[in-house]
Amino acid sequence: MAFFEFKEKVLVDSEKLFSAVSKYEEYPEFLHGCRSVTVARKEPGRAIAEYVVSIMKEVSYTLEHAENKIKKSIKWTLIESDFFTKNNGSVDIQEIGAGKSEVRLAVDVEFKMFIPGFILKGLVKKSIPHIIDAFESRVKNS
Repeated sequence: MAFFEFKEKVLVDSEKLFSAVSKYEEYPEFLHGCRSVTVARKEPGRAIAEYVVSIMKEVSYTLEHAENKIKKSIKWTLIESDFFTKNNGSVDIQEIGAGKSEVRLAVDVEFKMFIPGFILKGLVKKSIPHIIDAFESRVKNS
């Protein structure tokens, strides 16, 4: 089991950032390693997305997302995967000034195979900040 939490300030509007984060089908356009995302929306504020990503190898997993547009928050839980036994988390976006936001990203993952802690920490320490930066760039360039 591995739980990670990151907070970062970004120079983009919180509404625009939330919009970018909730457009899962666009992730392959700007997130390194994301090969495809197929989204099924069951109702407003809920989405089920199947991801295919390269994490050491190509893996697939399906997440259910609960979106709260007013709070600018998304929580996800794992439905199925060929790689994870657990992949739950959340992203919370808070406006901290004109055109400035704070992003809090929390991820709780477990894998079907053993991954040494030092490798996992290194992977996460490198990837999560890059993901937040990719969303910030996506908003700035759109």
